[in-house]
Amino acid sequence: MARRGGGGHPVRRGSLLTRVVGAVFAFVLLAEFEILFFLFFFIAFLIFKDLLESFVGIRKSQNSTLGFGISLLI
Repeated sequence: MARRGGGGHPVRRGSLLTRVVGAVFAFVLLAEFEILFFLFFFIAFLIFKDLLESFVGIRKSQNSTLGFGISLLI
């Protein structure tokens, strides 16, 4: 008699590391626009901050806090 599907050995999906890497790549592909959007504004902020320091003359001691509670680590 022919054997029907459903029984037998389970399909091996790969190691845990392979599944984790695949999940990370799937997330990056899904959130690519949001990641690039955030990076654009973060890099623009860093450039604008440096321009203000050099042209307006903001001292490093004044620039340790942005005024709305975020301390710069740079």
